[in-house]
Amino acid sequence: MFYGKWLSIVFTNMKSLFQTYVEEFSDIHYCPYCLTIKGNRIVCCDDADFIQFKDLDLDQQKSIIEDELENNF
Repeated sequence: MFYGKWLSIVFTNMKSLFQTYVEEFSDIHYCPYCLTIKGNRIVCCDDADFIQFKDLDLDQQKSIIEDELENNF
């Protein structure tokens, strides 16, 4: 996938882009199972657990960023 290779380069050579994204979206809550933004939901994936972006593991953060890039470019 093109974006996967591009993200590898970005995360390796331009960590500030990743850090900027984390800082900008750190307080957004996501479902830890499907990585959907909480929004006005109370439950997602049969659970009420939502986690802030900054508390997701690195692979989950990368996945969300990749999805954002694919959907916006």
